[in-house]
This record gives sequence, C-alpha cells and structure tokens, in this order.
Amino acid sequence: MKNQEGDYLNIISILESQNPAIGRNLNQMRGRSGVMKVISLNHGMAISLRFMLEMMPLRWFQIWPFVLLLIGLVALGVVIGPYVFRFVVHNWRILLLCISSACIGASVVLVISRVGFQPLMKIKPPSANTDEPLKELESLAERTSARLRTAYIVQVSLVVAVFTVFAGIVAWSMVMVSQKRLAYASAFGSGGVAMLVLSKWKWQPFERMAEARKLADQADILATALRMRIRIIEQISDPENRAKAQWEAVAEYLKLS
Repeated sequence: MKNQEGDYLNIISILESQNPAIGRNLNQMRGRSGVMKVISLNHGMAISLRFMLEMMPLRWFQIWPFVLLLIGLVALGVVIGPYVFRFVVHNWRILLLCISSACIGASVVLVISRVGFQPLMKIKPPSANTDEPLKELESLAERTSARLRTAYIVQVSLVVAVFTVFAGIVAWSMVMVSQKRLAYASAFGSGGVAMLVLSKWKWQPFERMAEARKLADQADILATALRMRIRIIEQISDPENRAKAQWEAVAEYLKLS
C-alpha cells in the first residue's frame, strides 16, 4: 500500500520541481498543516559523495585522450589532406547542398522539440489561503491530468507529422537515386538523417509520450483518492472538526509526496 501511495503521489513532487508557483503554494499549505518538506539525509549524502568523486583532479586521465586524439588527427590530416582538398574543390556544390539540407532538417526537429516541453509549467497553482485545501489539491490533480493528456495528444500528432515528412524524404531520395540525380538524393538523405538523429537524441518523442501518459494516470489516481477522502470528511457534522480533518489529510498527502 505504501509503495502504491508513493507511486501516485510522485506527481506532486514532479509538479513542485517543474512549476515554482505550485511549489511555493504547496509549501505554504505544508506550513498551515504543520508539515515540513522531508529531505532524505542518505540521498543527500550520496549525491555529495558522488559529486566529490566526479570532481577529483584526475588531470592525467582527462588530458591524455585529447592528446592522443590530436596526434591522430594531425597524422591523418597529413596523409589524406590533399585528397580531401581535391574532393571539396570538385564537389563543393553537392557538399553545400547536403549541409543546407541537414541544417534545415535539424532546425525543424529542434523547433518541434520545444513544443509541449515541460507542460506542467503552465498549470495554475492551488490556493494556499483556502478553507478547503483537499478540494484545491483535487482540482490541481485534475488540471494536471488534463494538461498531460493534452501534451500526449500533441506529441502523437507531431510524431505522425514528422515521420510522415521523413518517409516522404526517404521516398523522394530513392526516386532521385533511380534517376541518377545523386546530388539531390544526397541532399534529401542528409536532411532525413539529421531529422532522425536529432529526433532520437534531442526530441525523444516516444519517451515524452510514455512519461506524459504515466504521469496523467498518476494524477487521475490522486484525484480519485482525494475525491473519496473529501466525501468521507464531508460526513463530519462539526465544522471545526471537519476543517481539522481536512488539514490533517493535506498533511498526510504532502508528507508522503
């Protein structure tokens, strides 16, 4: 049970890390409920130890690979330099065409990768000065779920569009090869390769879709749990005890997040 709670309450920690306004308001709610944000001492010590190990002055191990790489490049340049120069002189138009196509493809993917990036940044934070904090948390969970599912749909649409363009580029490159127009085929191929590489390295749409769907499910589970808790607390007739029960529930949820 504790693991399941930790799973769906993980969305609260992610909201705080990606949306500073939500983090501030949730900290104010923690203050009103008497709960302080708990930080694992062991986790902090592990991070500090790893940082110290990574920053140790291993200068020889850091310099030698670059020295060897420089020696290898100089030797290689002496041997193949004249051949490369003649190739560039005779094929500079094809090379420029390939470079321009690759830059255009890369720029398209880089621009698209910014669409839907960190969708939790735009979610409206809960009100910390409320008399019904559980309903504020429930509303926050519902807004988070809706925003993440919208981000999922946007990513799916972008993936379909980009890979349709990529498939068209590959098909057109094959047509150019069949017509023996190798310059245009190389240009289209360069653009397609640049799009494919940056999609995997920079955009990572499938990882984004999986993460958005997972977090949306966690937000739905959290909203359902809060809704059930609200119904139980609403059965308390005394207003003072009902308000106290709400803040105790808020303290429980925010302490576990």
